[in-house]
Amino acid sequence: MEAFGEFTGLRTVQRMRHRSSQLHVKIAAVSLAALILVGARPLGACEPPWRDGVTVELTDERQLVELDLDSTLVLRVVNVPHADVPSMGWMVEVMRKPVDLESPNLLYHSRYFHGPYPTDFLAWSTREQYFPDSRILEVYETDYEIRGELLEPETTLVGETAVFTRGRLAVSYRRRGDCADED
Repeated sequence: MEAFGEFTGLRTVQRMRHRSSQLHVKIAAVSLAALILVGARPLGACEPPWRDGVTVELTDERQLVELDLDSTLVLRVVNVPHADVPSMGWMVEVMRKPVDLESPNLLYHSRYFHGPYPTDFLAWSTREQYFPDSRILEVYETDYEIRGELLEPETTLVGETAVFTRGRLAVSYRRRGDCADED
């Protein structure tokens, strides 16, 4: 009887070890899948540098600042008007050239999206901390990424409308996989 009990205990331990190793394999597979989904780069892969793009004062009165990313794409920083105040803030766009009224913003995941979006650097959403001050945005259908950063933003209310009183919006860009040092 004793020998049978030891034999049964050994098989139980072997089964537990086998199940434990299966669990470790599943955990490793899920972890790898998660890293792939969030865009993690393999060890040793380059991190493309951010290129200077456009910087505007949040109180700047210009309506539009543009920068060619390449021969087919243009980065646009657009002042957002409001009926009660000169400006609510800024919106970042990337569009294919030539730009017209029907050109889609390639930073939007959908042309039919409504509501605040991370491409909007508006006084009210900054005041309410709706989005972080620094955001990295994918340019859909391309290999570009855009980084928009609010630097030292301050807001106040004019009536019930939030406006910027100081600060800057710095917009930079990079191409995924572009690790050539061009400095």
